[in-house]
Amino acid sequence: MKRRSRSRVGAFTLVELLVAMAVISVMAVLFLQMISWTSKSWAEGRQLADNLGKSRAAFDIITRDVQAGILRPDLGGFVSVDSSVPKNFCLYVARGGRGDRSISIVRYRIGANATLLRQTLPIDWDGSNSGNMAFGTTTIPSASDLDSKGSSTELVTGVVAFGIYFLNSGPKGDSPVIENSYTNSAQSSSRALGICMIVLDERTEKLLASQGRLDAFLSSSAWNEPGSLSRGLRAHWQAAIDSFLSGPEGANLPQNVRTGIRVFETVVPLPNTAQR
Repeated sequence: MKRRSRSRVGAFTLVELLVAMAVISVMAVLFLQMISWTSKSWAEGRQLADNLGKSRAAFDIITRDVQAGILRPDLGGFVSVDSSVPKNFCLYVARGGRGDRSISIVRYRIGANATLLRQTLPIDWDGSNSGNMAFGTTTIPSASDLDSKGSSTELVTGVVAFGIYFLNSGPKGDSPVIENSYTNSAQSSSRALGICMIVLDERTEKLLASQGRLDAFLSSSAWNEPGSLSRGLRAHWQAAIDSFLSGPEGANLPQNVRTGIRVFETVVPLPNTAQR
């Protein structure tokens, strides 16, 4: 008998097809998860870069002003001129005055819409204006004079809180002593200024504003400064942020807020003026 050779036609069985579909499904899920993780990491990285850029820009300007500061015992230094506006201070600086006198008052404060403002008022020396160099007194121009006669510059937006503290020299061999206020005297032991800010990135700020939550978020008592400090403001405010987000106030906030709020801090040496 003659045999007929016949090539066998290959085909996938139902089981093989099901296995292949399962493998493809798993790979698709893993791929989507990878895309989601990458997108989330990119968004958080963008938020961090936005926050870091804001804080660095503000710190650079404040540092230049502080290092040009005139710290005399007969002049006001790091004074709050408006008790109704928290977290504000004024300082005489050796720059930008009228005539040939490079003297100005500089004030930092949080304005409307969580904006950090820098206000400047050039100083006269002839007694003709309220912005005079008041030697012999620690008073400085009023808040109304600064608002009406000075100029304001918006530095950064999304500033939830802004505060300063001072590092004073302690007994020999001991760590610096942290104080909330500046002692304006020739014997002042303050050697450095700590500057701290809580910042929202732009996307998170707009999200809270669109939901009508921004004002309540900014006015939360969680951002108040402590009456006394045993450590820098950054540690205090980071603990406040963690407590806020895990508490009832932060329970219903979008995830973006949890990753979009950051606290930054820097320390600036105080100028060693001859009059101190």
